Amino acid sequence: MSKSQPLSLWFVTKMIWVAILLSVLFSYLTDRFLFGFDQQEHKCIPGYTFYIVDKHDREPVQRGETFAFLSARMEPLYPDGATMIKVVAGLPGDDICVTEKQVLVNSDPIPDIDSLPLARNMGLEPRDLARALKLEPNFYWMMGRTSDSFDSRYWGPMHQVQIVGRAYPIW
Repeated sequence: MSKSQPLSLWFVTKMIWVAILLSVLFSYLTDRFLFGFDQQEHKCIPGYTFYIVDKHDREPVQRGETFAFLSARMEPLYPDGATMIKVVAGLPGDDICVTEKQVLVNSDPIPDIDSLPLARNMGLEPRDLARALKLEPNFYWMMGRTSDSFDSRYWGPMHQVQIVGRAYPIW
């Protein structure tokens, strides 16, 4: 048996099938999932830095779900199109009330959230951002889990077309 014996046709065929299978699997996974991480020093969802986003799951159905979406109307803090991750606090049809002291969804206060602590950093008074509204179809109220999260309290409802997918915190 010589050192330069050619690879068998069976082995080459098997390797081609393995390569095809791996490329199909890789293509599916990269089409469906997105890996993201939160670079902020003060996380709006405490305890998590890394997320997997399922781009095929794009419709929130209950409050408390975490979703990734593309930013809009958040300049100069975030450019339009930046990927954001927040928690769904309000669904279409919900009544939202933002006061200088609290945020209410269907008359229930969102716990552990000061209403508008970032307003003055933006050159506004909290009363300037106080409002009451009913979420229209395909609009969601997105919030972080901390008072200093830059969320719907400041930029309003988010339209469903901005949704990238459901975000699963992993670490």
